[in-house]
Amino acid sequence: MYLENLEIPALHCLSGYLSAASDFLRTGELKWYFEVRLFRTDARAHEIETLIQSSYPGAKLETAEITQTSLAGLLETLQHELGQYLSATDRLRIMTPILNLNGAMWDYLNECIDYEKAAIYEYFNSESDELLNGIAGSFAFVIVSELQNRCLFLTASTSD
Repeated sequence: MYLENLEIPALHCLSGYLSAASDFLRTGELKWYFEVRLFRTDARAHEIETLIQSSYPGAKLETAEITQTSLAGLLETLQHELGQYLSATDRLRIMTPILNLNGAMWDYLNECIDYEKAAIYEYFNSESDELLNGIAGSFAFVIVSELQNRCLFLTASTSD
């Protein structure tokens, strides 16, 4: 499988946006840490396990659950995971720009990968591994665009 790490301006903008958002999402001692990785690949969406293992050799696929989801599913996870420790007022103020598909974050993401025409997978593992290692929360998504020959990993974990 061909896998080439891509560094494009939109990826840096997306990473910067998420880094800034993590400061607002901080509650008490917990802070969200995001990682976004973009690859050019010849892998097809049905090769998701091989793609994950090639990109994150420390992933524990034997105990992982990888499910195909939708953009709505991705938004639901973002809302649940990132908003779970926020007050109702902060949840509305902080989460609205993240969940608004017309916002800057989604523009940057779309410049990286056409997420609306891509296959989206959610990665979950009850054991800590290279993708998921938060102390109180974590999530990971893999977005695969066969049309663009790209895949994007979005991972987030909490730490103190």
